[in-house]
Amino acid sequence: AIAGNSPALTTVAANGMAIDYSQGVDGHTLSYADDIAPIIAENCAECHREGGIAPFAMDNKLAVQGWSPMIREVVMTKRMPPGQIDNKVGYKMANEMNLSDAEIQKLIRWVDAGANVEGDDDPLTALVWPDTKWKMGEPDLIVKVPPQNIPATGVVDYMDIPLDLGLTEDRWVRGSEVAPDKAEVLHHIITTVVPPEGAMDPQQAFMEAIGKLPPERAQAIRGQMFAAIAAGQQPDMDRIFRENPDIDIGFILGGGDPN
Repeated sequence: AIAGNSPALTTVAANGMAIDYSQGVDGHTLSYADDIAPIIAENCAECHREGGIAPFAMDNKLAVQGWSPMIREVVMTKRMPPGQIDNKVGYKMANEMNLSDAEIQKLIRWVDAGANVEGDDDPLTALVWPDTKWKMGEPDLIVKVPPQNIPATGVVDYMDIPLDLGLTEDRWVRGSEVAPDKAEVLHHIITTVVPPEGAMDPQQAFMEAIGKLPPERAQAIRGQMFAAIAAGQQPDMDRIFRENPDIDIGFILGGGDPN
């Protein structure tokens, strides 16, 4: 009411075109074999397979259809695929596993339309996975992890398991890989190298040396390094040292004054 009066409801026509909500993919026209299975094969099946680290396999059309409500939920909430690196902000991250907007729309519209899997063709059943446990090739060094007791239920806190590599001289590390004998009880593992006692990690020493520079320059160097790493490239160390000659190289190599 306005000033004690209750005016009648008035309808006024809007100027402009009506909003069309029908734009996008029609889920009823999507083909499981041509549209949905390729997305699953490219982004999901490596983990969601028999013996994979995911909690269930999606290796055929009936499995995908059965899990379709869950697929819709985790895709919409961006819980899957894992990682969810936002490449629309900042720098593109190498090896990210995001679905494209078009792929997300296809999956959701297909599920909303009933997750139809009609037809004899099932590309997921044709996927073949390597029978070797080493994806990066035969390793030069194999380090055994002592057996660990994992409870059948409950929450397991992070476990720190230090191992002696048994090295007597320096070695370059191209990469590391873990091959569990019971993949069903291992969700993920993070490997790192702890330098011998008394020897500072050169990377840590470099970051400490950068921290001794004026804040503006230190922040700029960190930004350069993150941008390169995020793009899957090596940071331009020559440029960093050339533009910042007061970086204590002796300290980084272990012969400088840490103070």
